[in-house]
Amino acid sequence: MNPHLSCITLAVDDLEAAVRFYRDGLGLATDGIVGTQYPNGAVAFFALQDGLKLALWPRTSLAADAGLAVAARSATEVELAHNVASEAEVDALIARARAAGARVIRPAGRVFWGGWAGLFQSPDGHLWEIAHNPNWTLPASASASATPPAAPRPEVGVGVLVQAADGRLLLGRRRGAHGAGTWSAPGGKLEFGESVEAAARRELGEETGLAVDHLQPGPWTNDVFDDAGRHFLTAFVLARGVRGEPCNREPDKCEGWHWFDWDALPQPLFAPLASLRASGWRPPAPDAAV
Repeated sequence: MNPHLSCITLAVDDLEAAVRFYRDGLGLATDGIVGTQYPNGAVAFFALQDGLKLALWPRTSLAADAGLAVAARSATEVELAHNVASEAEVDALIARARAAGARVIRPAGRVFWGGWAGLFQSPDGHLWEIAHNPNWTLPASASASATPPAAPRPEVGVGVLVQAADGRLLLGRRRGAHGAGTWSAPGGKLEFGESVEAAARRELGEETGLAVDHLQPGPWTNDVFDDAGRHFLTAFVLARGVRGEPCNREPDKCEGWHWFDWDALPQPLFAPLASLRASGWRPPAPDAAV
């Protein structure tokens, strides 16, 4: 076995809360939750040093993948260590972890081997030691003066307003991601190099199996999801000339698809759709020219 680790996976109870702790609380860089289209696939990766990633995976998903029963948590099985270049950095990081919701098990102080260290427990129970060892030489990337992780950036979403011949719109109740439990139009994230129309057709097919004859650019909304630490500009597209019947092709992301009149939409609405309705926008009459 080559002495090299590629990924350290931590089992978590609440993936979105765990992402907030490591991303917003500790400042680790991530592209957010990915893999939601697969059963037990939702996961978040954080880049550590070259060639090593930290993964957060729901405890139930990890157990299902391994073919094992979910076991009781135990904080004394594994301890992760993060070494820094000074005692002051230890103090600052322990304080930052506490502010983010960690439980400080051992405050920073002098330890028997001559260094300065403290110990905290993440909200999911994992032990982290933050230490300064004066006898270790750290790579430049381990210094607090190194380039910090990039701040979270807004993302571009695409919402597909599928209009039936009678004017009703297709909505589904979200599951397993930010906005879970709210009603949303089909849609997703714009991929690199993709047009809004191509994204609309792709997402509509992936989520509902539907095809449409006409796509018309629509309004856009600007929404911040404080609880998930995400910011979306959503470009809406009006889809008409529906072919086929909607089916729920991603049951891990949606509870099912239903048709609703614009004046009788279910509640609560997904934030972009709620913003769209609050703006006063209305879908055109079904017989209006495309």
